[in-house]
Amino acid sequence: MTITVLTSAAGSPGVTTTALGLTLHWPDSCLLVDADYQQAILTGYLRAQVVTSNGLLRLIDAARISPDLREAITRQWIELPGDDPDGLRRRLLPGLMSAQTSDAVFKTWPAISSTLRDLSDTGIDTVVDVGRMDWRGIHPALLEAATHVLLMTAPTLRAAGSAKWAAQRLREQASGTGDAGKLGVVLVRPPVLSAEALTNAGREERGWSDREFAGWFEMPVRGQVLRDAANARVLSDGAVPGPKFAKSAYTASLSQLAQKLHH
Repeated sequence: MTITVLTSAAGSPGVTTTALGLTLHWPDSCLLVDADYQQAILTGYLRAQVVTSNGLLRLIDAARISPDLREAITRQWIELPGDDPDGLRRRLLPGLMSAQTSDAVFKTWPAISSTLRDLSDTGIDTVVDVGRMDWRGIHPALLEAATHVLLMTAPTLRAAGSAKWAAQRLREQASGTGDAGKLGVVLVRPPVLSAEALTNAGREERGWSDREFAGWFEMPVRGQVLRDAANARVLSDGAVPGPKFAKSAYTASLSQLAQKLHH
């Protein structure tokens, strides 16, 4: 089973929206761990209609008593729309409420990571949204437990310049530990118009190739998500899905990335 970690360096590449989309389209039961402090899923996708005190902060409190968090995490997750008790489970561990708690969760990652590995052994995959990465990088315990650690960015030179330091920090962390193969990039690409596909027009807008980004970041491109603000609002802001949402290219890109990472 898998533990997929998503992060970014700067800007708004859509880490939380993508993490949610992967969770909802994952081929097996999946838990989304919101390790950010934006409360973006509760107030965005769920539109503040789910009122709960459950979440990562209570898990941090439980870790002060015991490093065994298996029972605690099952008390703290909540069901997402589409959760099927008789089939595939879709669950959320809500995130933090303020930036001041980010240090506390960083110190608790060894216990949380061990628990996520235990869940993986029972058939539950996990997607972890750590939000914007800081100078510390990914906690070594989470890096060790993860199947994939994916840096999200737009495929432009400006985005590459902003994210270069994060890619270097991840490589430094993975060097010498045997974890370099877990690293990868997910690009958020705009749709390609048929006319542009035949010419070099608008290349900076469409983005640079996977090979170029793999070379710049010295890590492989694991996949892409289509940049589609209208359809992404269904996940980011709880907008009502249009009649074509389920079959849109945006939804297909999330499903394809989930399938690829799962297998």
